[in-house]
Amino acid sequence: PLPRWLVGAFLLLPAAALLSALANGHEAAWSGPGQRPELWQSLAHTVKLYRLALPLALLPALACVDRRRLLLTLAAFASLMALYGLVQFHWGVDWFRPAARRVVTPFPGVPGVYFAHGNFSQHLTYAGVMLMLSPFFAALAFMERGRWRWAWGGAALLTGAAVLVSLSRGGWLGA
Repeated sequence: PLPRWLVGAFLLLPAAALLSALANGHEAAWSGPGQRPELWQSLAHTVKLYRLALPLALLPALACVDRRRLLLTLAAFASLMALYGLVQFHWGVDWFRPAARRVVTPFPGVPGVYFAHGNFSQHLTYAGVMLMLSPFFAALAFMERGRWRWAWGGAALLTGAAVLVSLSRGGWLGA
């Protein structure tokens, strides 16, 4: 079975959205100036937000998969994206976009240095995603014993290096 903290994390998002809908209401449900909407009108607005149910749909599937394999798949793809960012930083390549939509941005004043952005549209988003993944993999490396520790540690180092080569001050401050 899934750990209770994991199930709780999946239930927290829809619960927070429901509480927000009850507390704030939607502007389309307001009857007029100075009046609060009816409770059912606020809840009716949340029916359109079907994406809030996605975590609840993924929860049973998460119980059926090997979580270590799932996290190793995440680590492999994050490491590949970090390596791609390291290549972009030095050579300024953008292989996965058509020529008309390439987003190669040289760093001002330093020849041969580019903002790393992976497959994201800007370096700030790339830094933010890698910044979330780096401490996660570092925590797994500190928790694990044996050979898996090296896989998590390598993913943590690569994603940490990706934050550095993104040249994002926000990412650096977050780190």
